[in-house]
Amino acid sequence: MQDQQILFIGLGDAGGRSLTQLARDQPDHPRLILIDTMDRPSQLPECIDFLRIGAKELRAQGTGGDPRLGHKAMTEAMPGLRPLLQHVSMLVLFAGLGGGTGTGAAPVILSEARRQGILTLGIGSLPFDFEGPRRLKKAEHGFLAMQEAADGAICLPHQRLVTGLPPEGLNAAKIFRQADQLVAQCLQSLWQVLTRRGVINVAFNDLCTLMRSGSGRCLMVCAETAAADKKTAAIKLMRHPLLEDGAIWRAAHGCLLNITGGEDLTLHDIRAIVEELGSQLPMERLMMTGVICDGQLAQRTRLVLFVAEGSAITKASPASPGASDQKTISKMVQPGLFDDAGRGRFKDVSPTVIHGSNLDIPAFIRRGIPIQKVRDASS
Repeated sequence: MQDQQILFIGLGDAGGRSLTQLARDQPDHPRLILIDTMDRPSQLPECIDFLRIGAKELRAQGTGGDPRLGHKAMTEAMPGLRPLLQHVSMLVLFAGLGGGTGTGAAPVILSEARRQGILTLGIGSLPFDFEGPRRLKKAEHGFLAMQEAADGAICLPHQRLVTGLPPEGLNAAKIFRQADQLVAQCLQSLWQVLTRRGVINVAFNDLCTLMRSGSGRCLMVCAETAAADKKTAAIKLMRHPLLEDGAIWRAAHGCLLNITGGEDLTLHDIRAIVEELGSQLPMERLMMTGVICDGQLAQRTRLVLFVAEGSAITKASPASPGASDQKTISKMVQPGLFDDAGRGRFKDVSPTVIHGSNLDIPAFIRRGIPIQKVRDASS
């Protein structure tokens, strides 16, 4: 896939910081667009295009944390977005969830892109616990809406970055910079995995298959080392805070691994890395290993791991009498993203969401399949 066919969109303040970091760290970056309800940030690099939404009603004052305003602003700004989606084959969208702009606008953009036949991948970050339960709840609802709208979705729970750290390690500025760097690193690694041809490739459809397994929530973690012993990269990867000391890894439904190394990367190195990771996870859960040999990555090894999380926020439906041997079905409870949206007599009934798909929505709408009216042959 050509670089110019891939578009990265960032939403709101978090999206602007992540795209800025990506542009600075990766000179040969893909096409970048920031969408926000505020004015263009003064520090935003010129290489990043900017689209302001909600200019008439919000007047560059933001959404006040209300996803409904972000949703409405993006819907009204769609005529300005559609030309930017022309000739795009894949859209990668990042939003910091829990506020108004990213949480409300992300599903609108992803849905429109899918209607145009564009492959869509949503990446959403969940807030820290200290940001409050209300913001966290909005973020979780927003991620479920992102899952429903996109072909695949990756979740980055920021709270795991600070879990287990001593009080002296909780410097606010440092933690927020670490969160922004995490997102920028994921965006950069994802772009490289999807665009650089290797001896074994991880394709977009491989990622989608993984993301739809388990709870439908997928993590992405990266690690890089310059050590001569390539297995060190695997050990570093396993200690990534998003994996919670390997607990997420051991409970995973499946994973995809991409290994990028220089010309010094050997088959022995690849086998050592896979075996080290396999010592913590049954090998049958490793769906695929991609390998890229990059001459510019001299003496370094970079690992990118996609992990399908278990059903941490699901509840099993009770088995019917006499059907104990049947497989139980997980049902995810998804409260509405816009709480005042009327549902009539079904307003107190939770939607039925399985593997990230809201089954209360007709299949032809979920999949974007146009329905043509059939004329009666007798008429």
